[in-house]
Amino acid sequence: MHEHLKRLVPVAAGPGPSRVLIFQGLRVRMGMASGTSSAEEVTFNASLGRVKYGGALMAAAKAIQDTAQGGMVLATSSTFKQLSVESLGLLVISMGEHVLKAGEEAVQVYHLLNQALSH
Repeated sequence: MHEHLKRLVPVAAGPGPSRVLIFQGLRVRMGMASGTSSAEEVTFNASLGRVKYGGALMAAAKAIQDTAQGGMVLATSSTFKQLSVESLGLLVISMGEHVLKAGEEAVQVYHLLNQALSH
């Protein structure tokens, strides 16, 4: 096991010297989509002081999130193409094509993973 990982990540219980604990506790799943079909999909709520997303964009992000397991961050190919993978230090795994909504075409989905968690 790399020395820097020994300092950053606790060793998991079990046989063998190289067992590393990667996930501990709550794991959320995230889905990322990009692009809007109309200005009404993105509104600013002044009373809450934040932006609210809706419409097809939000439905796409929710559908991608629903394909993920806990601890995963998934993105469509159109969103992935907009990311600077090298500068963010991401490991990218193709998850193949998924039908996110019945009756629609399958889309390419990518799993984005921090390189420190690649074990």
